Amino acid sequence: MASERCSCTCKVYFVVDNKYAKQLVQELVELFKQYNLIGGSVCVDVDVSDAANMCSEKMGRYVRGAVGDYNLIVVLVDSEGVDPSVVRKRILEEHVGQVDGSSSRVEILVAHPCLEAWLCEAMGIASCYSGTCDEVVDAIISRYKGRYGKGTLKRMLPALMVRELSRKLGEYPEATRSKGSKDELVRLLPSQLGELVREVNAHCVEQGCKS
Repeated sequence: MASERCSCTCKVYFVVDNKYAKQLVQELVELFKQYNLIGGSVCVDVDVSDAANMCSEKMGRYVRGAVGDYNLIVVLVDSEGVDPSVVRKRILEEHVGQVDGSSSRVEILVAHPCLEAWLCEAMGIASCYSGTCDEVVDAIISRYKGRYGKGTLKRMLPALMVRELSRKLGEYPEATRSKGSKDELVRLLPSQLGELVREVNAHCVEQGCKS
């Protein structure tokens, strides 16, 4: 139910391919709401699927089950080093293309080579999107001076991402976090996260809420 400050409630559903992505999305959404990066006059409610591998029919079932009830469905997957355009085409053909009414409501976001690249960019490390996922993870571990192993880093990805972004966003005083400065704050995010925020706002604010 929309609060008094909201004109309506917009519903967004994420279909993710691993359990760490689910936690990451949930924590990032709360951070974005805290800094008024998504929504505003429109309340944004977000639900996240359980992990559904791109090879599994579950991914298509999640999309089909959500398309009638949500303003926007975001399919979020790692490329695992495969050309993102190839991954996007496969998801469209195997999981999205046959779903009635999906064309205007489904967005596919391919993290290349993996979600860790977002943390890499947030930390200001160069070449986060040109190497393999192992190379990206190694660069992050090196920046943290070996405090985390690869397994620990994957488990801590949501917490580390929120910490890095909170530090960057928190450098702006409260007075500058107004509607007029939203675009400036979004530009501080890793590039794909910035695209995601703009996409959510476009669907929820510009196109209106789900009736």
